[in-house]
Amino acid sequence: MNKVEFAKSTNSYITDYIKFADVKASVLLTVSGLLAGGLGKLSLSLFGLLKGRDNFWCLAVIAIVIMLWVSVSFLGALWMSFKALKPSFDKADSLHSFPDIAKRSCEDYTQASLGLSSEGMISNFCAHNWTLSHIANAKFKALQCAIYWLYSSISAAFALGILYILLYLTAKG
Repeated sequence: MNKVEFAKSTNSYITDYIKFADVKASVLLTVSGLLAGGLGKLSLSLFGLLKGRDNFWCLAVIAIVIMLWVSVSFLGALWMSFKALKPSFDKADSLHSFPDIAKRSCEDYTQASLGLSSEGMISNFCAHNWTLSHIANAKFKALQCAIYWLYSSISAAFALGILYILLYLTAKG
């Protein structure tokens, strides 16, 4: 494998992971949004089951605490999913990266590109790969946080479901 093939294979490897991270973030965003909507509806019916009970305030406080837990967890999952889609990162100036090329004038880019040796081309390709690796790293860190927030929200949703079932069974019984 020569230097050019190495740089290209590294670029392909990193861009594949960036694409995977974007798909995963989109799925997390969708799942979090759907679960939040469903739990919002469940929360409304939960308060319907609480009405007219002797221990209304105690159960209402428990329900509100669980719903706050659910809400904060879902907001965390949504925020980190958005952050995975658009991470902040350090940039390296490269003649291989379209944002870096777009910052230049046509003449400046043409002159800089035509003046590159083969080592200079590889150097620019490597600088671009470095930037892409920071993008991928930021995306996966945000995804990891989003997954932890989603775990927390699922745990809170489970607690809310248990409370709903208990209230429903005692209302019928």
